[in-house]
Order: sequence, then structure tokens, then C-alpha cells
Amino acid sequence: MTIATTVNSTNIQSQGRKPRGVVLVNNTVIPWESFEVDQNNFYVADKFRVEILINSLPKGINASYFGSSESLDVQIYSGFPSNPDQYSKSNLTELIEGNVDDVDYEPFKGKIILSGRNFISYFLDTKTSETFGEQFSSDVVSLLATRHGLTPVVTPTSTLISTFYNNVHYTLTKERTEWDILTFLAKQENYDIFVIGKKLYFQPKASTSGPVYAIICNLSQPLPSTNVIDIAFSRNLTLASDVVVKIQSWNLADQKSYIKTATAKHIKTSNAGNPINYQYTIPNLTPQQASEMALNLAKEISSHELRLKAVMPGDVTMTPQSIVQVAGTQSIYDQQYFPSSILHRMSAEEGYVMTIEAKNNSGINLATV
Repeated sequence: MTIATTVNSTNIQSQGRKPRGVVLVNNTVIPWESFEVDQNNFYVADKFRVEILINSLPKGINASYFGSSESLDVQIYSGFPSNPDQYSKSNLTELIEGNVDDVDYEPFKGKIILSGRNFISYFLDTKTSETFGEQFSSDVVSLLATRHGLTPVVTPTSTLISTFYNNVHYTLTKERTEWDILTFLAKQENYDIFVIGKKLYFQPKASTSGPVYAIICNLSQPLPSTNVIDIAFSRNLTLASDVVVKIQSWNLADQKSYIKTATAKHIKTSNAGNPINYQYTIPNLTPQQASEMALNLAKEISSHELRLKAVMPGDVTMTPQSIVQVAGTQSIYDQQYFPSSILHRMSAEEGYVMTIEAKNNSGINLATV
């Protein structure tokens, strides 16, 4: 998916005047009253909600059709076509495709409401006790994706799953959801895993450098201005302290116990309080695995220190893979953030509005012992 380079207020405002959306149910275009798409971070299913007026439905599709269907596939597109009076899904950007979980019928309001999840739901709803044996993570991801009719977009891995735990059969083959297995493998490989449309992505975690989505605040004048509708920040003072993560592991193959410690030390706040300590006992890790896990956990825990919530005109270039850059508050909040949720909303009354929630630390140095 294309990620925007720096976006300014002019682009957002001009695009936001004539947004358009298309909803398809089982490949049929359906008139809609409003829709919401909640795009989440990599380990959580995206969700959608569509409101449909019954008297606007095409011939042959009615309340009975939705009530009796065994499965419903929904695709939602939005964007800013060059000709807003003549457009189709080919002129727009797909926000989500997935299966309907719930059909709500409100006869006195003349409404059908469809809600569901993207195709991560396939893996969340399927449990397995299958033995994967001596395979690579990327092979297992490709196998499970293909079984559900998804196209794997996978960066190959080179470490056998058996190296993650000494007893792979016990760890990966007792009955659990396929999504548990996939996210376990992603965490062990330090990979991202997510679904866009009918593609399952499994790839190294994105770099923190690259294209950004800019939010500009100007608080130095009598009437403050910004290129968003509203914005708010919060800071967790507990996580404003340094974070220390200790991993203890007994490796059965080596017959040795390993202890590795990682510290996320704040750069900007020299007067931080006492460090916050976290301790985990995880069996059968090598020293390198224990160090990497401690570093990843210290970074992840620290990332919840600063949060932002912004409401802005809808923009399809913002995705969970984007980086948000805030500038102009003249405070600690001027920095980069990583989206954890992007809620797209479109309706005739409200237009196209987007709410994003994002997080990050205020700047840390990572080190291991």
C-alpha cells in the first residue's frame, strides 16, 4: 500500500471537499447511508460497520437476503476521484475487505447494519493442533494463508521454528488459534504481520525513518491554528521513567540458565523517577534470543508513554503503517508517533472524517546487559 510523503493542510482540505465511497456486498455495489472502518495495529483485526437504507437496495436484495445469507463479503472503498460525479471502486482506495459477523435489522428505521472484520478473522476463528515440524516461519505463514484463499506476501526466514523453543510440538501444536501461531512466529522473528485486502503480509518490522504524515500546530499566535479538526495529547508519568526488562531462561539443550537485561533509558528527561522493572521467565531461549526479546519488550513498553488522538478530514493516504510527525506545539509532544488505530467515517451528514490514535516514547536509548 502506498504511504504518503509529508502531507500538508492544503492537500487535506482540498481533497476533503469531495470525498466518495463505494460499498460492495458479495461483489454487488450497495447504496449506503454511512460506514466506519477501524484500521488497527498489526496484531489486531480491522473492523467495519455499514448502515444501509432498505428502500435504496437494488432489485433482488432486501432484508430477507441479508437475514438468510450464510456468508457476506464486504468491500469498502473511499477517496477523492478526479470526477466526483462519475466514479467506481477503480478510482478509489480500498479501506477494508472482510466477512460480516453480525447483521442487524431495524425495520421501523428501515435500516440494515452490517458489521464484521477483515480476513484476519479466518485465522482467529480457526483452531489447530497440527504438527508443523522442522519448518521455517515463512513457510508456515504461506501455508496457512493459502489454505484460506489469501495471497502470502512473505519475506523468507532462515531459522527453524525448533530453535525458538526446545519442545516445538508442545509449544506450537496444542490446540490454539492460527492467529496465535502466526503472531507468535512474527514476534520471534521480529516481523510485522497484517492483512490488506486478500493479502497476508509477513515482513521485517518497518524502519522508523521514511515517509511521514505531518500534523502542524501553530500555538504562537492569538488564534491557534492546525491542519486537523482537533488534537489532544497525554503522557503516562510511570512510563516516563526508564524501563528495565529482565529475561530469565533455562535452556534445556545447553543445561544453562541465562539472564539478559535491557534498559530503555530516556534521553530528554534526566530527572526521571526510579526505573520501572519488568521480569519474565521464558524457557529454552538462547542468550541472543533472550537479549533480543528483552530489547523488544523494553521498546514496546516504553512506546506507551506518549499518546495522541486527532480528528481530521479523512485521507486514504494515512494507514497503520504510516508515521505521524507532530510539529509546532513547542513541547515534548513535537515528535514522531506510530498509529495504533485509524477510524475512517463517512456519511452524508458528517462527510469524510478520520480519527487517529498513535503512541511513542519521548526518546530512549536501548542497551542490554
